[in-house]
Amino acid sequence: MKVLAGRFVLDLWEEDVYDEQEGIRLLRIRNKRTFEGDLQGTVKANRLQTRTPGGLVAYVGMERVRAEIEEGGCAFALRHSAVGDASIGSASIDVVPGSGTRELRGSRPAEVESPGPAE
Repeated sequence: MKVLAGRFVLDLWEEDVYDEQEGIRLLRIRNKRTFEGDLQGTVKANRLQTRTPGGLVAYVGMERVRAEIEEGGCAFALRHSAVGDASIGSASIDVVPGSGTRELRGSRPAEVESPGPAE
């Protein structure tokens, strides 16, 4: 499996708290990111997130990636979920089967490792 390296810049982060009880917050989050490196492009994402008073955060999300990879344009959707706090966590990110365009059309599911934000 080919590995692409890069970073992203967070361009937009909008939160909407739609329920809160006893300090437990349920949120809808919309964000946009710009990728730099082997993968160059933009991402639009929507997440549903829960935050607890003790610092635990869990979310599920869908995002559309539009990118240039090795001089070819493509788009695909990612599905992800994560849970954790400041000390430990786990995440799952994969390409939605059949969501790829152009070079990625008909591609099989693939796991994605998040590069983290640019410094």
